[in-house]
Amino acid sequence: MKKLKHITVICKELYEAEGASAVYDFVRNYLKRQPNSDIDYKDCTPCEANTPQLNGVCLICGTPSDGAILIPVPSIGDKLDTMGQLRDVTSHLQDNDQICIETIDLDTGDVQDLYPMYVDVIDGIELTNGETVSEIRFCQMPNSEPDDRDVQPIVDAVIEQLKDDMSKGDYTVLDELLKFIPRQLLINSLPEEDWQNFTAEAMRETLINKVFQKYYSDDEPKYDGKNRAYLDTLSNDELEMKL
Repeated sequence: MKKLKHITVICKELYEAEGASAVYDFVRNYLKRQPNSDIDYKDCTPCEANTPQLNGVCLICGTPSDGAILIPVPSIGDKLDTMGQLRDVTSHLQDNDQICIETIDLDTGDVQDLYPMYVDVIDGIELTNGETVSEIRFCQMPNSEPDDRDVQPIVDAVIEQLKDDMSKGDYTVLDELLKFIPRQLLINSLPEEDWQNFTAEAMRETLINKVFQKYYSDDEPKYDGKNRAYLDTLSNDELEMKL
């Protein structure tokens, strides 16, 4: 996977690898694609030349000029809240480069790519500090035309096959099918009084109890408070490794 780099990082790497001429060439091509960029040319004392600069900082030597506005450079993994931050981290990309937003379920680790998408802009959002802003939202849309063919005959056939399998004690297909259903829908399929057993906290407690049962039988010492405190410091993945 190609990682995004801020334009200042790109120019620094070009200068170290190929010299100042490589930075000039890169900026020249970049300005052809992004003519409204904040990059301009100013005299740089250390370089003793008129150099490309972003917010008053030389893109060749990295020296800020007098009165330069030093803006933190976002990097991969940083939290993004504003369009300015988004522009900074994507400033070197070309117009035909693609957009894909990745979502991660922090409970299960499941990853889903939101692609393609459409854009929705909401105006007039008032922040707690009294400022009024607009908000852009990237919304998922179908990757293809919906399949409107009748699937009920297939569903009926699968139900009959599952009945036959389960009568023989074989739950393999059912197990695999259920794994494709979103977690919350599975929980909602259970009696409402059981839902509380499948919160993140309840699932972790169940995991810890399984570790207890594996390593300690009734005639052996149980975990004391210190052992429990130690287990509480472990991640779910680390607890799973003990099973």
